[in-house]
Amino acid sequence: MKSISFFVFFIIFFTLECTMEQGVLNLLPDKKDLSGWEESERRVLSTVQEMSDYMNGGAELYFAYNFSQLGLKKFINEDNLEIVIELYEMKDNECAYGVLSFDLSGKRIDIGTIGIYDLGLLRFWKGKYFCRILMWQGFGDNEETIFKIGKIIEKNIGHSEDEIPELVNLLPSGGLVENSIHYFFHNNPLNNFYYISNENIFNLGEDAKAVIANYEQKDSGKFYLMIIRYKDEIKGFEAYKKFLNFYFNQDISGQNKINDSRFIRKTKGEDFTGIDLRDNYLILVFEAKNKSVCINYLNETFNKIKKIIH
Repeated sequence: MKSISFFVFFIIFFTLECTMEQGVLNLLPDKKDLSGWEESERRVLSTVQEMSDYMNGGAELYFAYNFSQLGLKKFINEDNLEIVIELYEMKDNECAYGVLSFDLSGKRIDIGTIGIYDLGLLRFWKGKYFCRILMWQGFGDNEETIFKIGKIIEKNIGHSEDEIPELVNLLPSGGLVENSIHYFFHNNPLNNFYYISNENIFNLGEDAKAVIANYEQKDSGKFYLMIIRYKDEIKGFEAYKKFLNFYFNQDISGQNKINDSRFIRKTKGEDFTGIDLRDNYLILVFEAKNKSVCINYLNETFNKIKKIIH
C-alpha cells in the first residue's frame, strides 16, 4: 500500500514539474504564429550547469536575481536566418526588472512594462519575466517579426501590476544618465557596474537592496551615485562601518552610533568619494570632481528619502 502511495505521489510530482516547465514554453509563439518560420529548437533550462553551458559561463547574473527557469525556442526561415527567443522566469517582478536594468542601452519601445530595442535585440520586462529576442543577421528586414514575437509573449504573460522599485525613484534627476540605472542586491552585479571589491563589503542581499547610476554635468563632469536600503538602521550602520574601514581606513568598529555620519574625502587622485547614512539608507558618491558635488547630491538624495520615511 505504501509503495502504491509513493508511486502515485511520484507521478503527481513529475506531472506538476513537467507542467511548470512547459508553462514557460507555452508563453512563446508557435510555428502557426510565424508564417515562413520553422521551429528548430525548444527546451527549458533551470540548473546552474545547464545555464552555464548555454551562456558560456555568463549565467551568474541571472542567478543573482533569483532565476527560476529559461524557456528557449529557435526559429529559422528559408534563407537560413535564425531568431532566438529566450524567456527568463524570475522569482518576482522586482528581480525581472533587475535583470533588465543590467543593460538599458537602446531605443525604448512599447512592448512589456519596459521594452528596449537595438540592432536585432529586443529586451523587455513584464511581471516576473525578462525576455530577449535576438537575430544576429538579417534583422533589418525582420524587425516587424521581432516585434510581433514580443507582442505575442507580452499578451501571453497577461496582466501584471509592475512598478519600478522605490529606490530607483530616489535617484536625483539632475544630470542622471537614464540608461545607466542598475538595480541589484548581490555583489556580482555591482562589480559589473562599478568595481569596489570582491568582498561583499556592503552586506548586499535580500535585506539590502541597491541602485547605482551614472551622472554627467557640464560643470561637474561624470560621477556615480549609489543608494542602499537596509532592513533596519543597525544593518545599515554595520555596512557603513565596514565600508569606512575598507575604503578610507577609518576604524570605528567599536562604536554603536555616530553623531555625524557624513564622510567626504579625496580618493583616486583628484576625485572625491562621499558617504552618508540616514536611517536605514546608505548613500554614496564616487569619482566626484569636487567636494561640493558630493555635498549637493548627498543632500538631495537625503531630502527625497525624508519624504518617504516621515
